[in-house]
Amino acid sequence: MFSKSKDGTAQGVAKQRFIESLATPDKRIINDPYACEFVFGSFVVKMMGHNFCVWLSQKILPGWHEHLVSRTRFIDELVEESSIKETEQYVILGAGYDTRAHRLNFRHPFRVFEVDQSEVQERKRKKLQKVLLDNKSIEYVPVDFSYQSVSKQLIESGFDSRKSTIITLEGVSQYISKEDFTAAIEFVF
Repeated sequence: MFSKSKDGTAQGVAKQRFIESLATPDKRIINDPYACEFVFGSFVVKMMGHNFCVWLSQKILPGWHEHLVSRTRFIDELVEESSIKETEQYVILGAGYDTRAHRLNFRHPFRVFEVDQSEVQERKRKKLQKVLLDNKSIEYVPVDFSYQSVSKQLIESGFDSRKSTIITLEGVSQYISKEDFTAAIEFVF
């Protein structure tokens, strides 16, 4: 019996970040030097190159690449701006293979809480370089939205609700129940 992979969406998003990172620096919208670690067959994608991969993406799912890359850029800028304003904590709900904690230039160091299913987090940590995993400001918080309390798991991981915090929820809502999504939003408030 085959088990359904819990990181399929995370892989797909990482692939689009990787494809965009293949563009020349003056043409790319984002740069994610770690995305290739999460892309099956990344060497083939690299050989095909940015232009061909974007063209192919347009043929299969028109607008998909542009949507993901622009969404990533928007959130990147929002998070970097928050670090300038001396936000103290950053919570990534449904972090998947997000690499913001490693690739963005935070002007004011803050604690990052990456919230996702333990299986996805384990795969992510296995693929990241050891030097990146030694970052003490990143806390991996295992949560299954369907039966665990986000706030309880975060507090047990050192989250301080009195500190200024930016919270992102990128591409998760369509994969969890309405009740679980409502609970996550209630946590935010």
